[in-house]
Amino acid sequence: MRILFWVELFWPHVGGIQVVANQAIPLLHQRGYEFIVVTSHADHDLPDRVVTNGIPVYRFHFWQALQERSLHLLAQAQTGVARLKETFKPDLIEVTFPDPTVFFHWQTTRAYHAPSLVSIRLGLPQALPGNDSLVEKTLRSAQWVTANSKAILRQARLRVPEIAGRSTLLYPGLEPPARTPDRISFDPPTLLCIGRLTPQKGFDLALSALGSLHERYPNMRLMLAGDGPARTDLELQAKKLEISSRVDFLGWVDRSRLFDLLNASTMAIVPSRWDEAFGLTALEGSFMCRPVIVTRSGGLPEIIVDGETGLVVEREDVKGLAEAITFLIEHPELAMRMAEAGRLRANALFTLERYVNESDALYRKLIARETAAQDARHAKA
Repeated sequence: MRILFWVELFWPHVGGIQVVANQAIPLLHQRGYEFIVVTSHADHDLPDRVVTNGIPVYRFHFWQALQERSLHLLAQAQTGVARLKETFKPDLIEVTFPDPTVFFHWQTTRAYHAPSLVSIRLGLPQALPGNDSLVEKTLRSAQWVTANSKAILRQARLRVPEIAGRSTLLYPGLEPPARTPDRISFDPPTLLCIGRLTPQKGFDLALSALGSLHERYPNMRLMLAGDGPARTDLELQAKKLEISSRVDFLGWVDRSRLFDLLNASTMAIVPSRWDEAFGLTALEGSFMCRPVIVTRSGGLPEIIVDGETGLVVEREDVKGLAEAITFLIEHPELAMRMAEAGRLRANALFTLERYVNESDALYRKLIARETAAQDARHAKA
């Protein structure tokens, strides 16, 4: 069975979608699926074709074609995708979404017919009144839709009600880290934020909370693991708050090192101000037996159960965030019980094995349905 996996960005780009796909695809390959990945070059000078973990990856200049609105590049990308579909002959095309490059998938559906599985991994962009956008067209045209949280599934069904009968929840899953979590240390209290440094991630809120707790916990530290366009503003904010010496801007770190950082932390904080579809860093914190503080954003409260595996605060609430940090520091035994409950819940609900099993079952269902439909069409001919 052949699967064409369509994703806007793939390795060496790193994010939640890439992490889950890079772990799951090789395991599905072992179950008899043949994969190819279709993705974009984005803004990197990357080869058009590589093999990653035994999986062929094909890159097209989707971004450049869309940004420049170049008819030549648009036609070139469409021709390349059409040829690849005709050659590979996929039994199923899985499209991660939202992703503007999906335009090229729908433009080439006549090249080779295969059922489309749309997997929503990010919050959907805001709808414009009276506008039948690429979002609506994509959801409406899919044979099946999955979403990686209940919050995002509700959002998609409200946007396009007709998909209610052909859409399901599919939580991501991760391979638990190989190393054993260390006992949590509260001396000094060490906070950890992981992710791309953008305003949406709300890391400025973590800095403000740290600043408000400066006198109460003079030895408290904050580690920011990641990089991005907001780094300069965050560094200036730390300077204005006079906490620069207590904030470690670590830049991009290798995934294996993230678990070392979690082991060195007292707690993980995910202060997002936008709708996080899922929030892989919150799950990683739970796997490493750390209490996690998240905002009431998208699917984050589905990972962290307030008062049981961590704490949930309102978005943009610096005072509430500072109070949550203080509560965990002042109640270390409870914080450690929350962390252990989070680790148990992560290992029960969000395993890679469960995710692969559910993906395998859905793939087989959709492929079998398409095969039956083809047989019926041939019988009528």
